[in-house]
Amino acid sequence: MLIELLHNGVINKETFLLQNYKKIGLNENQVIIILSVLKRCENNDKTYITPELFAPYMTIPLDAISDEIDDLVEKGLVKVTSKNLIFDGVYEAIAIKLEIEREQQEGEEFIAKLNANLQENISYEDLAYLKTLLATGYSREKILKTSKEGQVKTFKDLKNKILNKNAKKPSIIMYDWLND
Repeated sequence: MLIELLHNGVINKETFLLQNYKKIGLNENQVIIILSVLKRCENNDKTYITPELFAPYMTIPLDAISDEIDDLVEKGLVKVTSKNLIFDGVYEAIAIKLEIEREQQEGEEFIAKLNANLQENISYEDLAYLKTLLATGYSREKILKTSKEGQVKTFKDLKNKILNKNAKKPSIIMYDWLND
């Protein structure tokens, strides 16, 4: 979704890049090259893009500029076409990195809330069980709601409560609707 927002111009590409370039291991020279190409594309400049175009605007030698572009291509962040450099890989890498960070933060907040509700710290074995629960369709909200119930004081209580809820689920009965 973040990529779509970038392509549609809802999020400013330059600002997005400047705020997040370190997260994917870009250096300042690479960022300047990317921003320069983006500016040329914005102005509909159809000039063939070469390192010589960037040399007057940068303090590094021509070989270093070429090396920076090669590094971007090797990392899979830039594609080279006949007349242009395409930076979709840069934005995709940043979007993926941001999503991973967001997921980790939500996971940490979830564990902190669960620890507070249970009034104990969760062990590594308990974390493995939680991952299994989440993978089988339990939501974090459902687990937190169960942990707030009156009789749940420890993770063992939480686990038993969840197992009991699963055991009480009504099963689907085979019913012949066509003959009735």
